[in-house]
Amino acid sequence: MFKRNHVSVLAMLASFLFFTACSDDAGSNPMLVATESSAAESSSSEVISNPVSSSEVASSSSAISNLEKIVVTTQLPKCDALNEGAVDSLWNGDAKYGFSISYYKCEKGNWYEAEPVVACDTAGVSVGDLCNVHVSEGGFYCCGDRWGKCYEYAGNGKWDESDCLKAPAKECNAENEWDTGKITYSNGYTEFYQCLHFVYSNLDGEHDEGILWKLVDEVVYNCTTRKTVEGDTCSFESQGEMHYYLFEGGYWYESNIDPKLGACPINENAYYGQRFKESDSAFYYCDKGKWMPTKLIPQQYTDPRKKGLTDEEYDVLDLPKEASVNDRAAGLLEDCWDKDVLLAQKLEHNSDIGFQYSYCLPQNYYRYREDGTWTLETSDDEMVDYVQ
Repeated sequence: MFKRNHVSVLAMLASFLFFTACSDDAGSNPMLVATESSAAESSSSEVISNPVSSSEVASSSSAISNLEKIVVTTQLPKCDALNEGAVDSLWNGDAKYGFSISYYKCEKGNWYEAEPVVACDTAGVSVGDLCNVHVSEGGFYCCGDRWGKCYEYAGNGKWDESDCLKAPAKECNAENEWDTGKITYSNGYTEFYQCLHFVYSNLDGEHDEGILWKLVDEVVYNCTTRKTVEGDTCSFESQGEMHYYLFEGGYWYESNIDPKLGACPINENAYYGQRFKESDSAFYYCDKGKWMPTKLIPQQYTDPRKKGLTDEEYDVLDLPKEASVNDRAAGLLEDCWDKDVLLAQKLEHNSDIGFQYSYCLPQNYYRYREDGTWTLETSDDEMVDYVQ
């Protein structure tokens, strides 16, 4: 799948606004607002030989990467005198599996393949200013990381490829651990950072890199502090819209917030452990950002014995008093699934199969040990059962 992101250089020249960087940002970074991009469905593009003479080609922008090729595609607008100098891009891929971005420039009636630097405008920038152009993004296999190409303005309309800054200019140390900072580039792209004590492990053991600036998502920048705990919620405005998040399992999950029932994560793959809530004597479960009514309720929500007990204490209430070594028993805590599913399946008579599944299963199983105690079942226990 291709997506298109159209940016007119002429429009950008007329619409750039200037801002002053905050004191905790990199002071040398310009704060121009980039033109908001739009995405549209797109298909393949075709490349043909360039009929333009070599002398005409030589006079074109140095940002054009292959002057022997003209791009012909119905997914780019017409290149004519009205949009001469316009920059456009095609997104090859999608947000789930990742995508790359190809850039093009309109010159003398034709679209040319171009280096990403064409997306860096020189209007209002000074020597040393930085520009970070989006060139690819990983899907869920790569945690959605964004990759860009960075450039530094050398003057006279020329951008040089650069490593750019790797963190805000503000110092990161033990005194300001958990502080945040950001870098906003000349084309409006912003990178967010947090000052963190970073320790990682690999095959060589544990490595302590000390306290340093780490690149983080916008939600971490806005929401995570040293006081963040499981179940916290956070909201902030970004690009003119409010966003709501729930912190669970060490991550922030974008959610919808119900005034009575609270946060319900939108991402169906988010870890939230079968969330059920009661309101006005009715029960609801969280499903893809919506609270849905249900009659199938895990027993820990209705069992009067649960009051005053932790989950761990309640789970073992009914384990047998008498047992043999390696006996297996289920705990009381449950997960329940209540789904209406329509499975579209082409059969001989082109009919569909509709079905509903509703059931509850124990969250935990326990094993009786030689010392006369019940402990949580392990993967080793399951392997012994499998071998036997």
